Amino acid sequence: MRYVLFGWRNVELEVPDNWFLAVDGGGRNKGYFRLDDKLQPRLELTWEYVPFEKALTPEKLLEKHKENLEKNLKKARKKGMKVPEIKNILKKEIEIYGHPAILWVNRIEDSLNNIVVWYCEKSERAFILNMTFKLNEERESREVLSYIIKSIKCHYPEGYKILWSLFAASIRLPASFVLISVRLAVGLSYVVYKDPDEDIYLIIGYSGLAKQILSKYKNGLIDWFKKGVKKNAIDKIEKFGRIKYEKKQDEVEFFKKNLSFIPSKSPIIYGVIWINKDLNRVFTVSAITIFKKLEIAKNLVKDVRIQLSSVSK
Repeated sequence: MRYVLFGWRNVELEVPDNWFLAVDGGGRNKGYFRLDDKLQPRLELTWEYVPFEKALTPEKLLEKHKENLEKNLKKARKKGMKVPEIKNILKKEIEIYGHPAILWVNRIEDSLNNIVVWYCEKSERAFILNMTFKLNEERESREVLSYIIKSIKCHYPEGYKILWSLFAASIRLPASFVLISVRLAVGLSYVVYKDPDEDIYLIIGYSGLAKQILSKYKNGLIDWFKKGVKKNAIDKIEKFGRIKYEKKQDEVEFFKKNLSFIPSKSPIIYGVIWINKDLNRVFTVSAITIFKKLEIAKNLVKDVRIQLSSVSK
């Protein structure tokens, strides 16, 4: 089996190369994401910020998880739903990136659920990892589980650039960038980050099947951007009127400065849109900030553009 490095919400791990990000939710203090393959959900990671002085041991975290699980089962029973029996298979102490952890394996009907709980004191987060396999995948599941557990990183040294795996690509951003919005869809996907230190937004959009999608728009890349990423993501941050678009072969560069009583603090947007014909994908990267930080915005867009352009088949 081939594994690839995957990063999301300040966690890195190596997973089978046919797993993909399917669901994301939460905010800065708690959240989750789920990886699926073409058959079913495979991995779900939930986390919650917990100050060090309030941290729970892995044993307490597991007890809390079981209590929540039992509450959900009781609610299902009250609604008249048929609730399958949970069979305990294994419980043992393990280690996740230097932290004590507990692995609990249970069986629900024909599914094997591998639950791992731990607390990372360096990032002050409590984690619950759940990997699901069918009974006939038991041998394979042991290999995958062992590989993923050994690969997990939940904290990083100061200055480390955080890995974000998106759109069949990967980029690295300073740790100060926070994910504030995400959409994962076949026709249009995008992510929005904010760096509160620099007060700058980073917006990245993507569509596969570029030729087919762009053929629906009279003005190609520009209309795709206006009716997709701009309408659904950018306009929710700042309304920009007539953006100036400059076409350059297979890409478009754009810029707009809004009016302000203090010119240096005028809201601006700068970005690029381009098509990768070899991969049949269309991308856009843009930054929103104030005018005096225009060069910071341009350098950020350039850096992310280079990273996304390095994607290969």
